[in-house]
Amino acid sequence: MLRCKFAREWTIGEWLGEQLADEPPVAEAVALAGAVVPVPLHPWRMFRRGFNPAELIARQLVRGTAVPVVSGLRRVRSTEVQSRQVSRAGRAHNVAGAFRARTGLPERVLLIDDVLTSGATVIECARAMKKAGVKHIDVAVIAVADPRTHDGEV
Repeated sequence: MLRCKFAREWTIGEWLGEQLADEPPVAEAVALAGAVVPVPLHPWRMFRRGFNPAELIARQLVRGTAVPVVSGLRRVRSTEVQSRQVSRAGRAHNVAGAFRARTGLPERVLLIDDVLTSGATVIECARAMKKAGVKHIDVAVIAVADPRTHDGEV
């Protein structure tokens, strides 16, 4: 995932998305979802990176299905990169209030992110979608960070 994000090796992200789509719990979540929603990047970060890894993964998950990928969230403020936050509290504070959900989302969505560390980003995204009326949110990620590589609090 790091090579996909920082060395711009998009094909790795696509391949990882294909592998994730083959996992039965993920395939079931896609089938039940009214939409798949990738965690958005802030527009400035999107401009600098050129692509959103979560969106790349989401598009692979829905290939061959009628489930749409929807830009159901937007970042309303820029945040520090989560990987620079060393504690769970720091990560939660960093993304607090950073997302807004659009109205008209289906009652059930599948939220996609690339890497889960503390869960702060997906929790904040879910909070925003719940406020907008989403009843059920499943989450799928490509990787879960090893908590031993942080300060032990994450």
